[in-house]
Amino acid sequence: MLLSQIRSGETVLNETKLKILILADAASFHTERYIEELNRQGCIIRLLSLEKGTMPFTALKRRGSIKSLHYYFSVKQIKKEIEDFKPDLISAHFASGYGFTAALANKNYNLPLIVNVWGSDILIVPHKSFLHRRKTRYALSNADYVIGDSNYLLTEVKKLTPIEQSMTVPWGIEQKHLSLHKNNYHLSRP
Repeated sequence: MLLSQIRSGETVLNETKLKILILADAASFHTERYIEELNRQGCIIRLLSLEKGTMPFTALKRRGSIKSLHYYFSVKQIKKEIEDFKPDLISAHFASGYGFTAALANKNYNLPLIVNVWGSDILIVPHKSFLHRRKTRYALSNADYVIGDSNYLLTEVKKLTPIEQSMTVPWGIEQKHLSLHKNNYHLSRP
């Protein structure tokens, strides 16, 4: 029911608040902005992350010494969080990592899965190896909805694998921050 409402563009929030399980980098400013906006809209959020951040989150345990396997080994913990939190949907950020993990964890729950693609997860990671490409395709093909910040990025997604539903949501800077601009910036690091 919820997925058909999302697909048709209906408003899904009513007296009960939408519960969203988010898998994303807790140290990322983009994650912080995303969660801040969802909270402002009245959603109930639980963030799961392998990365340590300053916002409230549940840490996914790192297992093993190979970083890329941390995502795979966190599936069991994510399933436990799904059972405990009982989300209405899952939102995974970065297709090849959290998107892949969310798709694996969601296999028996069949919750609506939204995968947010950010750029390098589509433009760089799938070209590293056959395994990277397969993980990215698995995440995208199991997503009910793919959100990208540009039409170009979603076109590249569709070159990797067919997707049914997608949306472009630009992630620009907020108008209120433009007053902070200075012409004499000196960048010391990216």
